Amino acid sequence: MDYLIHVANLLILGSFLVRDILWLRLLSIGGGLAFMGYFAFALPDPLWAPVVWNGLFGVINLYQIARLMLERRPVFLDPRERRIRELAFPGLSDRELLRLVAQGRWESTDDVLVSPGERPSRLILLAAGRAEVLVGDQKVAELEAGRYIGEMAYLTGRPASALVRTIGSAEILSWPADTLRAFLDADPTLCAAVQRQLGADLATKLRKA
Repeated sequence: MDYLIHVANLLILGSFLVRDILWLRLLSIGGGLAFMGYFAFALPDPLWAPVVWNGLFGVINLYQIARLMLERRPVFLDPRERRIRELAFPGLSDRELLRLVAQGRWESTDDVLVSPGERPSRLILLAAGRAEVLVGDQKVAELEAGRYIGEMAYLTGRPASALVRTIGSAEILSWPADTLRAFLDADPTLCAAVQRQLGADLATKLRKA
């Protein structure tokens, strides 16, 4: 059964050559099983220490494989999630979008969203409907679906300078500012994508101002 040591090393070598982490772990498990067979059955006196250690490595790899399979399972967007992805998050994958949406709250409203002088505690995405921006009694802008509300306060921490209210009924998706910051801080890639979108939205508003 000396061939087992060669099989084990070939499998471990193969794990070093693949790029996909799932295949790396699968090949590592195969190599570990071959090592266990060799140390348990091919030697006159079994060496149980390497058997146990390779078994432990295998259990850890199985756990990580289960996590990978869960992360790679297909995800599906409902109509409103697809709509906001098209409007506000075209660069995000379906899975990234669902993770981001899960941190927020959907709400139908017909009310003031931001008041001047207040420091908004949430970032708002206008998912459907329209909103207007007023400075004093003067309407300075009208926002369509896909625009953010309160992004300046979110980015700078400064109080809002204008009143924003819906025009009729609107649907919004909002994130508590502290929750969103903590979530994005833990995922630099997603954070960069959201920051780019906020910057692009703000630039569009400034050009129209």
